Amino acid sequence: MATCNNSLRLLSAIAFCAWITFTASSSAELGQKLDQKHPIGKGNPPGKVVVADLAKKVEAVEAENESPRSLKKKDVITENHTVFSGEASKATLVFSNGSTINVLEKSKLVISEFIQDPFSTPFAMANATEEPTTSTTKLNLKNGEVVCKVKKLRLEKGSSFTVDTPVGAAGVRGTTFAVSYLPNQNGTDTGTFTLSVTEGEVSFTDNEGNVSVVPAGKEVVISFRTAMDPVTGESTVVEIISRRVQDIPADRLAMIERVATEGDVDAETVVFDAPEMDLMQIFQFTDQQLPPVNPKPVTDANPPANGAPN
Repeated sequence: MATCNNSLRLLSAIAFCAWITFTASSSAELGQKLDQKHPIGKGNPPGKVVVADLAKKVEAVEAENESPRSLKKKDVITENHTVFSGEASKATLVFSNGSTINVLEKSKLVISEFIQDPFSTPFAMANATEEPTTSTTKLNLKNGEVVCKVKKLRLEKGSSFTVDTPVGAAGVRGTTFAVSYLPNQNGTDTGTFTLSVTEGEVSFTDNEGNVSVVPAGKEVVISFRTAMDPVTGESTVVEIISRRVQDIPADRLAMIERVATEGDVDAETVVFDAPEMDLMQIFQFTDQQLPPVNPKPVTDANPPANGAPN
């Protein structure tokens, strides 16, 4: 009996060592596996957003019933946060997919969704030319203006980046652009939407489903009439008054380029660590399974004679 127990212990130890070796091998191959295409879905972890810089009063809230909290430099937020900037205030938000979003004064920006495949090595903004892994980003500009610089996206692997407004949505491929949504200007029921592209191109889809591509140097300007929603207190677009495509005015072009450059400087210091994953996440993303540890019953090669002690 003692010999049998020793054999079982030996086999268990061998199985455990094999399992550890398999795990180490899976971890080593993780970086290669994460670069392969796999679907982005709700199972993917949320990406990170770092406050690289801010000026004056900028707040964020995660849930509708929560009280806003003041943001400070190096704070980290994720999807489902709403960012508010006060008068003469701004914030530079750096996303872990390489995007930099500059939130200008008196703006309300909702990070509706931001999920990203894990990456295996640290991601430094200073050296980045494209996103490290596939991601999905959905922003909703409720009011104000943002200046965005998006690194090259892995569109062929399912990446997407959109900025929604009550007038329409901007779909981004990897570019520099600005979106402003300014309702109820000067106390009236009219407002203006502007999408200006300074680098690359942006696909714009209006509320009627019409799609147009805005190239670098051009902007779409839409005037609209609004009505106040008595429940939410927010304005809704009830009528499009006019729409035009034009060259970006020199002063606006200079502003966008200045803000984008300042955002680049702020973002250069940001480095995202590779997300920590537990063992089950490693196997989920490598499409591998734990090896079965189910040794067969062991029969002693030299069983004791009848009546002999075990």
